[in-house]
Amino acid sequence: MINWLDNYGPKFVKFQVMKKIPRLELAEEQKSFLHDLATLIEEHDFDSPERLHDEMYEILNNYGLKPRKAFQAIYKMILGQKQGPKAASFILSLDRDFVLKRLRLEE
Repeated sequence: MINWLDNYGPKFVKFQVMKKIPRLELAEEQKSFLHDLATLIEEHDFDSPERLHDEMYEILNNYGLKPRKAFQAIYKMILGQKQGPKAASFILSLDRDFVLKRLRLEE
């Protein structure tokens, strides 16, 4: 399985959490989305990825962001790339403090 992933797996399934915030540009709406998402995660305990996913859509709609741009902001700040695993499940699988700092663009 590991050889298949290394040799044939698509790029979006090969990822690594970045130790430092990547130096990538984000639009102001994307930064605001990430900040509000951090606040949401800080203030609520999510019992399911689906619930977080729904809340994420409410936030991105408040900023008039297309889902692709909103989710790219998450992946860029955590993975240093434009794509990644399902965002809500991925976020909930990571250390909460790490996620909060990263979404707030703090080292």
